[in-house]
Amino acid sequence: EGETSHLTEALVAKNTLHTGDIAPDERHTYVATIDPATRGNAWTLTIGCLTDHGVRRIALTRQWLGTKKVPLVPGDVFRDIALILRPYRLKYLHSDQFSEDTLREIARQHGLALFVTPWTAGLKADAYDALKTLAQEGRLDLPDDPVVKTDLLGIRTKLTRNGIIFDLARQGPRHSDFAPGIAMNILLL
Repeated sequence: EGETSHLTEALVAKNTLHTGDIAPDERHTYVATIDPATRGNAWTLTIGCLTDHGVRRIALTRQWLGTKKVPLVPGDVFRDIALILRPYRLKYLHSDQFSEDTLREIARQHGLALFVTPWTAGLKADAYDALKTLAQEGRLDLPDDPVVKTDLLGIRTKLTRNGIIFDLARQGPRHSDFAPGIAMNILLL
């Protein structure tokens, strides 16, 4: 059994093309994904689009951090997210199945529709492999953000007797929390 980083620093650097948020462009359709968490791990938001040149761009990333003593309040996070999504003409977002019924209702209370995509082992493999292929082809546009970079480099490939599995490295209290949201986002674009 062996473990390796799924993406290299060189691949991430090659596809790191902008700093800060990229303002909405009326020519593009945007997709928003969240990886929710309330304590310990970060609750992350990514907004992406397909550019005129067929590049998958992550235009905006945000994270909210709760603790075991002071967990995040999902309603507060969804209120913030609704404001962030408005300029991108978005009223919906995609998530994994974490607390899907509860979070769908809380999102609705803030004018948002939450679409749930079960984050199965097969879908993870498809998403992380697509992320790597697009990076190798230079068809990603990632933000120059040290947390995003560390999270993407934290995607681990483990070879087991039953095949390849993907794991996320711990980054302090975080768990490579931007990686699933970015991978899901580029898969949906």
